[in-house]
Amino acid sequence: AVNGDAGYADDLPLIYPRKHDDALIHGKVADDLFYRSLTLGISLKGAKTLPGAWKNFDLTVEDLIDLLSTHEEGAKDGKCLLQGDVIEGERKAQAMRSCSILMLDLDTGEDLAATLEKIKALGLFAMVWTTHSHLKPATSIKKDAVIRFIGEKREPTLEDVRRYLIEVKRYRPYILESAALGQSQHTKEGVQLVITHAPMPKFRVLFVLEKPFVFADFLDNRTANEEWKAKYVAVSDMLGAFYDRSCTDPSRLMYSPRHGKDATGYEIHVIPGRGLALDSLSPKLNNLLAFAAKRTRRRVSPVPNIRRLGSASGWRRTLKSSSSTRSSKPTASIGVPAMVGVLTTNARTMISTQRPVIPKTRDSIASMPATTT
Repeated sequence: AVNGDAGYADDLPLIYPRKHDDALIHGKVADDLFYRSLTLGISLKGAKTLPGAWKNFDLTVEDLIDLLSTHEEGAKDGKCLLQGDVIEGERKAQAMRSCSILMLDLDTGEDLAATLEKIKALGLFAMVWTTHSHLKPATSIKKDAVIRFIGEKREPTLEDVRRYLIEVKRYRPYILESAALGQSQHTKEGVQLVITHAPMPKFRVLFVLEKPFVFADFLDNRTANEEWKAKYVAVSDMLGAFYDRSCTDPSRLMYSPRHGKDATGYEIHVIPGRGLALDSLSPKLNNLLAFAAKRTRRRVSPVPNIRRLGSASGWRRTLKSSSSTRSSKPTASIGVPAMVGVLTTNARTMISTQRPVIPKTRDSIASMPATTT
């Protein structure tokens, strides 16, 4: 009933926006996108999912909306999805066969309402939901990282920490206008500086791609992954948002909508529109160069056998195990890109004409058979 087809008389007009579980539906989703087929890797155990245990599922955009329309109370780590399908259950860049969606993680204080309006103005379909740490009024930062940033062996000041968060972590300045340093904490990760600030919006944006990004369509894995990263940067630029560099990994997992106990202000939005056409996007040159100038760090998290999908968070629709017969061509190993290394064709053309400075589930609904990909 996401599009209002169930339980409504044919002669009654649909009124938008309207609620579907916890999601606010901003308009009717066009049928050609609503019933589009996707294949995504899904797990109930998040970062605890064991290597080789990820399962691919065939679902439609309607199913995806259903699965992500409830903001469940609980711990952050849990139900999650990938941006596409994996080979032999391995969550790593080399094993991504294709990506059918692209997800941005916006956690530096972007304005949620303004972002929704930008997406509407672009005419794109998107799902947007607040994350587990949405509106938290404090941040912990490794003290060592701040000291390296200031380049002096001394106690960091509030201004040092503020500059670090703005220049390195890209926090929006308004978040830190009334910031204050709290008591440091010694954790297993070392000494952490604690800074209190204005409640910070944190949310995720999911776009459905107009056509899947197929990694075997490129010369080799390295070229395919650099192209994916460049497109990810371009989508971030399109929204005027800062992107988390670690999220450019095509095998990055994203959690379903969840919030902590007693949390308030959580939201889910479904915005109607067309699919995202990556072919029409190119990143801003300086952003692409800045990205390529740094050695990318691939963090392959240990990734649990998905046998059941719980119904508590809207994951109640039976998903069919992917029976895709697409060939899994051998792929070359991925190396670490050099300073400007492998760039997209568009970027190479731009570089030839200008030389910019490089900036420094409680109830189960189905038992799923194993996928053999």
